[in-house]
Amino acid sequence: MKHFFCFSRKLLQPLVDVDLSDESFPISTTRLVKLAGRRLRAMRISFVGELGWELHVPQEACQDVYRALTEAGRAHGLRLAGYRAMYSLSAEKGYHLWHYDLRSDDNPVEAGLGFACRENGDYLGKEAVDERRKRGITRRLAYFVTNE
Repeated sequence: MKHFFCFSRKLLQPLVDVDLSDESFPISTTRLVKLAGRRLRAMRISFVGELGWELHVPQEACQDVYRALTEAGRAHGLRLAGYRAMYSLSAEKGYHLWHYDLRSDDNPVEAGLGFACRENGDYLGKEAVDERRKRGITRRLAYFVTNE
């Protein structure tokens, strides 16, 4: 399983001009990088439980970045998958998705997503998150697998 966990870093590291190590690029951080000679924003985040990055690519750079990624990915057996595959992987990990699994009246702590809510600083909804952490969970959103 470790091979899959590190796949995104093995693929991206030779293509970008920054260090992608845990120390240099911790989870939930973002920075501008150069890939295929193009400047783009990389965000280290994952909604499927694996080491991952979102790449926010300017429209005029999309083809160059796509080609560089797919070319480099051949050596690793990279295959394209539809966006809905992320929903399935998120479900397997137990990560709920906004507007897909969660509504505005759901609390992220009850959904098992408290790790995604920072404890320092202000943000919309922080008061409700802090209160839920303090008072404890009264309900929990969960996935179930059934055998038919």
